[in-house]
Amino acid sequence: MGSGRVSRPLFVSVAVAVGVAIALLLQALVVQVARVPSGSMQPTLHPGDRVLIDRLSGLWRPLRRGDVVVFDPSDAWGTPPQLVVKRILGLPGDRVRCCDASGHLVRNGRTLLEAYAVGTSRARRFDVVVPPDRLWLMGDDRTRSVDSSAHLDAPGGGSVPVNDVSGRVVAVVWPLNRAGILGTP
Repeated sequence: MGSGRVSRPLFVSVAVAVGVAIALLLQALVVQVARVPSGSMQPTLHPGDRVLIDRLSGLWRPLRRGDVVVFDPSDAWGTPPQLVVKRILGLPGDRVRCCDASGHLVRNGRTLLEAYAVGTSRARRFDVVVPPDRLWLMGDDRTRSVDSSAHLDAPGGGSVPVNDVSGRVVAVVWPLNRAGILGTP
C-alpha cells in the first residue's frame, strides 16, 4: 500500500510547471521584456536595449506627458502590427505644434525644453489638438523618428488611441552598462 507521499520527481515536475505558468502569466498580464527595434528613441533608448514594460501602469497611475510607452500603431497609422516605443508629448485636449523660432515643440502655448531630445522636428510642421482618448507620441531622435508627426493624414491626425498603449517602459534591463530605471521628465 502507498504511504500517501508524492514522489520527488513528480513534485519537482509539478513545481517547475507551476513556476513556468506563473512566469508566463506575469509576462502576459503584468510585465514584459521587449527589445528596442530602432534608434528613434536615442539617446534615451538604444537599438537592441532590452526594456521592462509595466503592462498595468494605467491601473495604478494615469499615463503622463513624458512617459515612454509601447503601443501597436497598426490601427492608428495603418502599419503592419508591431510594438513601437515612443514618448507621450500630448494628452487629450493638448495643443502641440512645431515649432517655435528655435525649433522647439510648443505645447499649450509653452515651449518644451526637452533635454532628452536630439535634433528638431522642423522637417515636419504641424499644429494639432489631441482628440479625446488619444495621445500624441514622438521619438526622442526627432531627425529619424517615424511618429505621430509623420502620420498627420491618418485618422486622428497622427494621434494614437490610449487603448492601443500596451504598457509603460519603466527600466532598461540589458545591457547591464545601460541598466536603470526610466523616469518621467
